[in-house]
Amino acid sequence: MSRSNVCVRHAGALCVGLLCLVNCGAVQAAQYTTLYALNGNPDGNGPAGGVVLSGGVLYGAARDGGSGLLGTVFSLNANGSNFQSLHAFDENPSPPYLYEGYLPAGSVIVDGSTLYGTGSGGGPNGGGVVYRMNTDGSNYQVLHGFASLGGMDGTFPYSSLLQNGSTLYGVTGDGGASGGALGTVFKVNTDGSGYQLLHSFAGTAVGKNPYGGLTIEGSKLYGMAEGGSANEGVVYSMNTDGTDYQLLHQFTGSDGGYRGDKLTIVGSKLYGTTEEGGAADKGTVFSMNLDGTGFQVLHQFAGGANDGAAPNGGLALVGARLYGTAADGGLNVGSSGVAFSFNLDGSDYRLEYKFTDPSRNPRGELFADGNNLYGAAFGGAGAGAVFVLTVPEPGAATLAASAIATLLAIAWRRRK
Repeated sequence: MSRSNVCVRHAGALCVGLLCLVNCGAVQAAQYTTLYALNGNPDGNGPAGGVVLSGGVLYGAARDGGSGLLGTVFSLNANGSNFQSLHAFDENPSPPYLYEGYLPAGSVIVDGSTLYGTGSGGGPNGGGVVYRMNTDGSNYQVLHGFASLGGMDGTFPYSSLLQNGSTLYGVTGDGGASGGALGTVFKVNTDGSGYQLLHSFAGTAVGKNPYGGLTIEGSKLYGMAEGGSANEGVVYSMNTDGTDYQLLHQFTGSDGGYRGDKLTIVGSKLYGTTEEGGAADKGTVFSMNLDGTGFQVLHQFAGGANDGAAPNGGLALVGARLYGTAADGGLNVGSSGVAFSFNLDGSDYRLEYKFTDPSRNPRGELFADGNNLYGAAFGGAGAGAVFVLTVPEPGAATLAASAIATLLAIAWRRRK
């Protein structure tokens, strides 16, 4: 056999391998790394939401544990080093932290050297708090204390805040002016002034008990709540001043159901998940236009070894793919949860990772930084963990295809 024919055969074999990488999905496989496993005390127990990255440092909150046993705010470097418990919540702390709130909910917000978040209980009035503190853990302050159960200004903020300029927007799962503890949408300035009740949920037919953070586009807020005509949940919108509340979609069960979390906006579309509903009643991924038209179910979760169940948290965009997590399914250890991805039109759904100890049951939204997706899990061998999924850089498949074309061209020239 001539040398040129050997070159052609070797190049052809390599091209087949590269084509398999592209077409079989291996190029797109995510790489998983546990950055830090929490220990309960003093770290905190079970991250309350995802983590956020700022200046090479990750920030998050744990729902309980810590020295006061009622949750922590923590930080660590993006490589997993230098974990610090910045603040430990305590029901009866020494001044100046009296009535500080406890049991943090959702992710924190980072704005320069300031962190913002919510505590779902405690505070000066017993119904939870909005707080701020410095990123080094100093100067903790309660910006707003919610009323006790059934309070007119809302009670129990269970979700992450949304920052838009100098204004923080959020929801409470209970309370409100309509009575019946049906929840609210509120806003407050970053200095604690200007608290305003924007909307009180009025009942099952028009939505109740919001769950999950808010998303903003222009002057519109978007969110999800329980209730609706089938009592399977709703997607709603409203102006940032509280006017023009609208139901954009009411779930029926077959297209999703029960609780949803933070919505993601890509272009003129909303993307989101529901924890239940769909053919197997294990949750769905959906999309719709910003005005509520064009609703589509993009994926119905099946659970088991080959799919997730009970998706939660927002979806993160990397290139032309959306990534998310589901708290159950995967079956690496019991039902430990998965990370998944899909194209914007819902095609090419795939499992990116099946969770196992020390990081199980992912919770909250993923934070995208380039092709790194940072997240948190509330279960595992310890007390939860912070992790990173490294996904292929956008265009990786195109680069592989270019390499194939180059090899074929070289092989063809040598054959001549």
